[in-house]
Amino acid sequence: MVVTRAISKPEPAEGAGPSEMLNRAEASGTGPVDKEAADRIARSSLYFDVPANKQPILYTSNYDITFFGLEKMHPFDSTKWRRCHAFLLEGGQVRRDEVVEPQEATQEDLLVAHTPEYLASLRTSVTVAQITELAFVALLPNWLVQRRLMRPFRYQTGGTVLAGKLAKERGWAINIGGGFHHCCGYQGGGFCAYADITLAVKFAMEKQKVERVMIVDLDAHQGNGHES
Repeated sequence: MVVTRAISKPEPAEGAGPSEMLNRAEASGTGPVDKEAADRIARSSLYFDVPANKQPILYTSNYDITFFGLEKMHPFDSTKWRRCHAFLLEGGQVRRDEVVEPQEATQEDLLVAHTPEYLASLRTSVTVAQITELAFVALLPNWLVQRRLMRPFRYQTGGTVLAGKLAKERGWAINIGGGFHHCCGYQGGGFCAYADITLAVKFAMEKQKVERVMIVDLDAHQGNGHES
């Protein structure tokens, strides 16, 4: 899950040089984009206008990962996003028609944050099996892996990117999926295949002219993807 919030720009510390936060972003690949990436962002459909009657909460049933029950072999709950959505509905925090459904991130979108070689490697089921730590995935045809596993990841990635836009516009936003903090531009791992956090930062810097981004990671494991 990714929670995004817009905060006021802090005053620079006395005697401070360039923003340490921005420097770290540049070093990790989450900093300002080059012209090629900027052109891809300009053509992207991940940012779109959301009606005022919608809450800045993002989810679609395309988030959930199922492999005919085989996904239960992994300790990670691959349908938790559906249950989180149901919890919000049942608790009255949001109505079904108020939830925003994001677009699926395309190959062009993903190239903003990833190398072509890495994206090509995801067309091999063995590579995806290593990233997701689901050994049986290596035995499946890749078209099935793309449909049942990678496609949900791409929808969740689109949700994180759009959450960045909504946070700037509304002050906050929640993507029920995403938060793939173990993935960087050239490598995935820890059930994280796409660098959605890095992608969201790049979109925000390019489209919304955001200068600084703070990443607060509350997961039990260190988020090494956006730091690589």
